[in-house]
Amino acid sequence: MPEMGPVIISLVQKLHRGEIKDPLIEHLAYQSVIEAVGGEKDFAQIALNAIDPRVLALQGKVLTVERLDGIRASQMQEPVPWPHSNGGYCDFITDSRDMEYWRGYVGQASVLAIRISQHCSAIRSGKSNTLHHHIVTKPSAAGYRYANFIRLWTIDFPSYTQSSTKEVFENVLEMSFTRAFQTLAPSILELYFGPCSEGSYSRLGLNIIPPLMQGRDLAPRVRGEFTKLLEGSTDPEIREWPIIRAQQKHWPKASEKNLVEAQRCPRLTPEENTSALYTAIQSGNAFAEMVFWPSKERIPWAPLGSEIQPLDRKAWFEGVSNWILNGRCTKSEPAIPVGTTVASIGIVLDSVPSHTYGEVSLPWILRESGFTDTNSLIWFANFQKYKLIPGTFQVSMSRDADIEFFSKNTQELIGKSSLRVILLCGKAAEKVALTEQDLKQNFTLDLQGVRHEIWLRLGHHAIERIFVRSPAPLVKLWSNKGSTAVNIGVLFRFVSAISNTRLSATFYESALTVALVIRGWDDERSEKIEPLEPELEKVNLNLRIWLERLGFNEDDDVRRLAECTGSLRLGLLVLLKILPRAPPGVGPRKVPQSKTRRRGVISPETMQKVRLLLKDVQKELTPVPKTEGGNVVKSSDTLVSPEDTTLVDEDLIMEAV
Repeated sequence: MPEMGPVIISLVQKLHRGEIKDPLIEHLAYQSVIEAVGGEKDFAQIALNAIDPRVLALQGKVLTVERLDGIRASQMQEPVPWPHSNGGYCDFITDSRDMEYWRGYVGQASVLAIRISQHCSAIRSGKSNTLHHHIVTKPSAAGYRYANFIRLWTIDFPSYTQSSTKEVFENVLEMSFTRAFQTLAPSILELYFGPCSEGSYSRLGLNIIPPLMQGRDLAPRVRGEFTKLLEGSTDPEIREWPIIRAQQKHWPKASEKNLVEAQRCPRLTPEENTSALYTAIQSGNAFAEMVFWPSKERIPWAPLGSEIQPLDRKAWFEGVSNWILNGRCTKSEPAIPVGTTVASIGIVLDSVPSHTYGEVSLPWILRESGFTDTNSLIWFANFQKYKLIPGTFQVSMSRDADIEFFSKNTQELIGKSSLRVILLCGKAAEKVALTEQDLKQNFTLDLQGVRHEIWLRLGHHAIERIFVRSPAPLVKLWSNKGSTAVNIGVLFRFVSAISNTRLSATFYESALTVALVIRGWDDERSEKIEPLEPELEKVNLNLRIWLERLGFNEDDDVRRLAECTGSLRLGLLVLLKILPRAPPGVGPRKVPQSKTRRRGVISPETMQKVRLLLKDVQKELTPVPKTEGGNVVKSSDTLVSPEDTTLVDEDLIMEAV
């Protein structure tokens, strides 16, 4: 085991100075967090101080089962060996048939006690969907191999420390320990730490993906490339993992099945959304007779106090700002709620990056989905602007008074507003927005097979407000966010129906479709990936359902599309280009239009071939709406909803791609 101080400072310097040219980490917050805590030396010292002294005592020594097990035995004597705090661990697998055998896996957790119990439960039940579980749960290992956990470091972050700050410290420490225990592939360790000073790196580690990449979604292709590196291991059981994992992934996940059902079902009408709410509430014992709700078609709204006592928002926010700026809370700048208190829709956010629309800052997809200053009220749970770094590492203290203050002012804001349905995006949002009485009125709302937790606030024998647990707004359109995109779209349609507010509920799905098409063709054209086989089963699930909506229901249909253009991915791009466009978004373009325009990249003949093919496969559906001058010409016999086939402008989502 090397000296940890030099290992950590070397990695920190490379990250801070941008010496590691890896596009998979270049957009993460390493440089800004290192600067915020005082620079490279201060950051490295904080990280080093977090390491368990018994682990540091291994520096300069050969890592053996006996030494690792000595640490485990010592830690187990502590009253709380696995605290409810951020930290890191090593799972070293041993085999009673070979006293020198051990295979290491380094990990991190926001709550160590929970993570370790999850590992133990998974191993006891025989799960093998991760490499380090597979090694210990193999049938041939039963009765011989054991997973042994030791605590490597713990960090008690102040309660209001931003998640990005925690992430950077945890990632750097975990990455440093993959070097110390040599648990990553040699080529990865050489990239970040240079050649092994002891000769050569072990090829026996059970980590696959560099921890520095935690915090971003990696495409399956990228994960596959890292997994393939295991084929160079000297252990045949590790070497076979890429094949075993590929076989496991062949089976569809339950979440994918739900995604298929939700996307393939017809869109719920406003009346059906209202009926779903009625059904959810009726399931509660206290509301079995539903005396206060005589008709499914109409929600029994209670009169609101805001009609009599409106909120002086300026005076209210001045009090909030004074509290924050006087140093009673975190050091981030106060953020006044965006929108109006007379709106029907409210959204309470945790920490989500915002996009600037003039003087207004909102998560970009919220604005593009139709939430405006006049139809909604949107604010952060702590009434402060999203900030990557909360001042310095030591600033925030865990104080119940802060939470009480945010909750008190949230209740005043809601109580003196006309909000009817409020989306709660995160645990902090739920904590400050829901009262003890609200928590008692908890129901499960089923929308097209997608379940959402809701709470009611009642008054005058009717419903005052509806609170809905919502996924946080997506910031990036990664391929594994399809299920979340569908869930949010279904939820936005429900909110639109309940509040009688026009929203673009399919923006997420539409934007994700465009992103996947553009990214897929760009990767294929750059020879980063192999051409896609013209079979529906091979197509990304989100794109497959989009194709089905357009009429491409058979393998022969996609083969014909590939024949039109010479590549299925290029065919998807051409198909995207001939479909009508939705009106431009309300905000400024995130990426300005290119001054250079290339013409004739796709020949008119190819475009026409795809148009004719689309017309042919849609014989049993309906022709795609025609366009004149960029405007959709509505058909009198439309059988497919335009929102299923009309796509957002590519320029609008290029930054997300």
